[in-house]
Amino acid sequence: MSVQEFEFNSLCAKFMGWEYIDKDSHPYAYANYGWWKANTYHPEIDAYKNENFIGFNHNLLFHSDWNWIMMIVDEINKKFETEDYYGIMIEIRTDYVTIDYDEFRDKIHFYDKKADGEFRKQSLIQILHNFLKYYYEKN
Repeated sequence: MSVQEFEFNSLCAKFMGWEYIDKDSHPYAYANYGWWKANTYHPEIDAYKNENFIGFNHNLLFHSDWNWIMMIVDEINKKFETEDYYGIMIEIRTDYVTIDYDEFRDKIHFYDKKADGEFRKQSLIQILHNFLKYYYEKN
């Protein structure tokens, strides 16, 4: 996993509300460190038998799996959508992907209309990565 993929996965996990337990943070954490659903860490319970355990950094797949990518897209939409305000727009089109949030705007065009699915996926990941970095710098 590259540094950029690691950073993107960590930003996504944080946005999902998950927390990272460092292996030095608790006497039992050496065996149960990694990403957990927020406020659910139980050091005495085997991580692999706990439904609240998400996984280690190398288990996060926001950088490669469409299901994980759509999970973060859904979470972003859910966080900013209210009755009065549709706060964010993420578009995935045949010729571009874009994200539009207040003063943040990012767009990647596919000038080659035959761009394959992998290129579109990587473009969406790049835009989401840019947005999450922006979001955490502002908040």
